[in-house]
Amino acid sequence: MTISADFSFIHGFQESYAAKTFKMQIALYISASILNKFDDYEDFELFKNGLTKIDDLIEKSVKLNTPKAELFAKKMKDSSIIYVLSSGASLGVAYSTASFLFMEMQWLPAVTIHTGEYFHGPFELTEKKVPYLLFMNEGSTRHLDARALEFMQRFDAETFVIDAKDFGLGNVISSKVVDFFNPLILTGVMRPFEENLARERNHPLTSRRYMWKLENY
Repeated sequence: MTISADFSFIHGFQESYAAKTFKMQIALYISASILNKFDDYEDFELFKNGLTKIDDLIEKSVKLNTPKAELFAKKMKDSSIIYVLSSGASLGVAYSTASFLFMEMQWLPAVTIHTGEYFHGPFELTEKKVPYLLFMNEGSTRHLDARALEFMQRFDAETFVIDAKDFGLGNVISSKVVDFFNPLILTGVMRPFEENLARERNHPLTSRRYMWKLENY
């Protein structure tokens, strides 16, 4: 079968941790470009400038978080479930982490919770040593993440936080567009956490029971 297209996008997923976000960057760029083309997006130049800086920031942040990633793996390796929380544009990061990195690649039950919805029922399960992974945002929804974190700490839950603010995201990306870049930095930094978890659990990220093994699933 021959597939042809007017344009193609190639990314080297294995090249670096920043490269693992290239598909997200392309989607964001296309979306912002369409908005600019038809509605004169006033922050388009700030957005493009952010794209020139995010890769270096991801790589630097990954190195700084190596000890934390190792600790996360040791603490979480025997968990029976992990609750993954975030808000805003980064809710997708929480979803992909729970569904793909934990459930698909580690066969580890996980639940995605929006921090704005946390107090609409899910917070009732919060108690000592219950494992939570919180992706905290820089920008407009940070107050939701902070409120959830305060409650989890109050009841001594086993909470691990990956905070975009810790990596200086707001120092290099304009506050007018910073919300768009939270998913990129959080996705890039999260990957070593998962790699360390896979080693601790002796469960390679490529292990599958059904995917690529069964037809018509």
